[in-house]
Amino acid sequence: MREIQRYVWLLIVLSFVAFAFPLLRDIYLARTYGAIELSAVVKANWEFVSIAIIALQNVASALWLRHEAVKNQVGVLVWATFGLFFGLMAVGIFYLVQINERKET
Repeated sequence: MREIQRYVWLLIVLSFVAFAFPLLRDIYLARTYGAIELSAVVKANWEFVSIAIIALQNVASALWLRHEAVKNQVGVLVWATFGLFFGLMAVGIFYLVQINERKET
């Protein structure tokens, strides 16, 4: 159970960061650079950080789905890859599929 709790907390933290980051980024940029147009270098750096945070969230989702797929004995590679590309949406779809399969049995 401890391992699952670690994944849950990781997903919660990364979801919050991915949700709050664009707002905090815009506040920081407005305070630092004012209302002027940002240089291409500053924009590129912040875009890289945004992409890195989303990638971390997707990796955490893939790890979570791998763990759950092993536990439920379903396609591990398929669900982990799906989580890597689609993040939290894949986690939601995984649980919808699992609920649907349990209703059928």
